[in-house]
Amino acid sequence: MNIQSLLFVVAIFLLSCAGEDQQKPPRDATLIKLGIDNNRISQDWLNALQRRHSQQFLDSLSQIERPLDSLEQGWVHMIESRLPIWSSYKDSLEVPFTNVQIADTVFVLLGYLGNNDGFTYQLNTVCFDLTALGRVYGPASKQGNDNLIDRLFAHEFTHLVHKQWAREHALRPQTFKDSILWECLYEGIGMYRSLNKRWFPIDDKLPQRTEDLMADLTPVFTSRLVAIHENLNPTEAEKDSLHHRLSHGPVPKKWGAMPVAIWMMQEANGDSRSLQAIISKGPDGVLDLAKKYLPKEQWSQIEESLR
Repeated sequence: MNIQSLLFVVAIFLLSCAGEDQQKPPRDATLIKLGIDNNRISQDWLNALQRRHSQQFLDSLSQIERPLDSLEQGWVHMIESRLPIWSSYKDSLEVPFTNVQIADTVFVLLGYLGNNDGFTYQLNTVCFDLTALGRVYGPASKQGNDNLIDRLFAHEFTHLVHKQWAREHALRPQTFKDSILWECLYEGIGMYRSLNKRWFPIDDKLPQRTEDLMADLTPVFTSRLVAIHENLNPTEAEKDSLHHRLSHGPVPKKWGAMPVAIWMMQEANGDSRSLQAIISKGPDGVLDLAKKYLPKEQWSQIEESLR
């Protein structure tokens, strides 16, 4: 082969490599996927909703044909504008989780009519329901909604990292008690990442609204954990009752997620590396937080139930 032929072959090889690179997402990318195709929900969006809704609901949803409305389009544009920011702070969101490797590329899947504003799918996808965002938070252009969507992404991305951490550490709660504590931890750190600044300390003191919230929620937290520890074989109805509003419903009613989020805020004190010891203990990390931050008489009730 002469030199001209060799150079030609090398050039073709380099061009083909460049073409392959263009088809691959860059490392540490955050990319949007639209879950609507030809005015219908896409298979990706249907798959993401599979475990969250009945088959009847999904069958009905798959028959709907309509374009995004103006409110939903506004949220698409808002989210598109936030992607560079989200990519830049993913590393900091991973700090509480030691020895975990998250997917290089995280997808943000946007769909409609699924009812939940944000959730995760598998280990690399954050999902936002554009209809729910508009219904709950109004137009994307509303003052403060840029900060809000950042906090919602932080919440859901944290769940992705935590799921991967649990997988890599073979964490599978075996009992109802452990599943409750795990959800407190899992939803608590997600809530910590999406807390509005109004709950944060001012001059190293919790604001009155946070004190009032904790005064309402910690007795519920305590009574539920005591009941869970004392009832080793609850019925399904009892499980539903004990679990009720742990992490769903209005924020001031989330008896499990919200106290843990506030305790994590106090524990981190601006440095989320301080949460590594808590996360590393899995469900038992919740008890460590409770022992440190619950009023003494409430912790004594839980401690007694553990014996």
